[in-house]
Amino acid sequence: MNPSFISNFKNLLKIQTHWNSNFILQKIELLKLLKQNDLPNTKLLIKYNDLLLFLHTHPANEELLRLTNSELERIAKFLKRLPQADKIHFENSGLPYTNLYSRLSCDLISWLIEQQIEINCDLISPEGTELVELLKLTLPDIEKEFTAICDTNESLLEVLKIRNKNLLPFILNQCNQFNSSPLVKDFHFDKLQLIINVQTKANKYLSKTYNRLAVREIFYQPEICKKWNYNEILNKPLPKVHIPDSEWNSKIVSVSKIKLLLLQRETEPVSYMDAGSIRYYELERGISIAVFTMVPERQLPLESYVGYTLFKNGYPAAYGGAWILGNRALFGINIFDWFRGGESGFIMAQLLRTYRQLFSVDYFEIEPYQYGLNNPEGIESGAFWFYYRFGFKPLDPELSRLAKQEVDKMQKNKLYRSSKNTLLRFTESNLALNLAKYTPIAMWQIRNRITNMLHTNYKDDRQWAKADCIKKFQTITGDTKTVSEYSDNAFIDFAFICAAYKLTDQNAYRLAAKLSELKAQDVYKYQDSLHIFLEFLRK
Repeated sequence: MNPSFISNFKNLLKIQTHWNSNFILQKIELLKLLKQNDLPNTKLLIKYNDLLLFLHTHPANEELLRLTNSELERIAKFLKRLPQADKIHFENSGLPYTNLYSRLSCDLISWLIEQQIEINCDLISPEGTELVELLKLTLPDIEKEFTAICDTNESLLEVLKIRNKNLLPFILNQCNQFNSSPLVKDFHFDKLQLIINVQTKANKYLSKTYNRLAVREIFYQPEICKKWNYNEILNKPLPKVHIPDSEWNSKIVSVSKIKLLLLQRETEPVSYMDAGSIRYYELERGISIAVFTMVPERQLPLESYVGYTLFKNGYPAAYGGAWILGNRALFGINIFDWFRGGESGFIMAQLLRTYRQLFSVDYFEIEPYQYGLNNPEGIESGAFWFYYRFGFKPLDPELSRLAKQEVDKMQKNKLYRSSKNTLLRFTESNLALNLAKYTPIAMWQIRNRITNMLHTNYKDDRQWAKADCIKKFQTITGDTKTVSEYSDNAFIDFAFICAAYKLTDQNAYRLAAKLSELKAQDVYKYQDSLHIFLEFLRK
């Protein structure tokens, strides 16, 4: 390996987040030196690409932007020319023209095929019977006897004359027979445990380097700022929302899906995105945010699961979402590894600002995984304190007292750090940031009340309860008309809620009927009206 490259790379890595004029000049000189070095055919190239992406999305000036872009282009050309056998170090790295293997959802695979992206697949267990069990339900009746004759996936495919190149289209076709019951479709598809190989050798846009939005203007980074007035950011009015046209919508959908594909991860709002729900905000310091929700058949009961992609100078830098119930939200944030070391606090503030003002959310809750539960990196980085400094506090009173004690120790001794065991203790409780005057009602409270009603009033007979609650609902409203297909589940949920809370006000029932229809039509109007309905539950 080229010692000059390693030395120059390490020196650049040391000053990655240093931003005074002297360090900016050093970055420029090191990039010029690196440009003269041969690129390594090892995993070090992945780290170098990530470093370049960070500098490229946080450019101090035009020269740094040009130099990082030139090096990213050089890496892409190097990988395109590299023999396939030599690319083994770069599988699942997200670098251009490198192999990608993963397990993906049926819907995401279908979308990739629609984009004319070449995909191959293999069954993990050809000797298993998962496919046999699926085809018992989906084959034409005249062929179903094959599922009794054949005792393995492999033998069944052989008798059906399904060749490997036709395997994936065949399986998708079978699973899509359950489109009206998406959870059933997911259940059967997931059991197959297909290993998907996405062919990226001819498509540079299936990479971290080229998967981005075009931007009208680059934000040049004068410095990396770590201290912010979070309240000021949260209260600053959002700019005018941009509702994208179809072409821009398609690009947001594509970049959002590919960004998770490259991580071998999926989130429901991305995989099942309703493109018509996208709202796009251009914010400060090169930050923009696209928020979106899911297609009607994937909607959650009562809550709205609203996802986001956050961009920095056009590059996806963070993703996640919020489960919103009125002015309460369970919130999640994931910042890409290559982007860390930047302005994470500012990113968090911009996301909360967007959700707060778009959906009138005043109470944010975060689950322990975000700061360490089954997440060693969260413990090692002390992620708990990132949220605590922002204003999030443990819901458990004892852990809240412990956190204050730890803060007192750190203030007295600047070198003091919480132990690993202490940070693990903090993961025993959710964290909450409450900007409201009271604690809003939670989904678990509503759910528990309904379950208690079903047990006490209906002896756990949910079919009886469903019929009776709907009948009572229609009697009070005097309206027996049915709701649309995608509103049926929401209507049943609201009928249960009205019965469990013993509501008598006709206005509550009329609003519940309206919400049943809005749930699958418009997440923004739905949340506006849901705030009003939840007030009936507080009375």
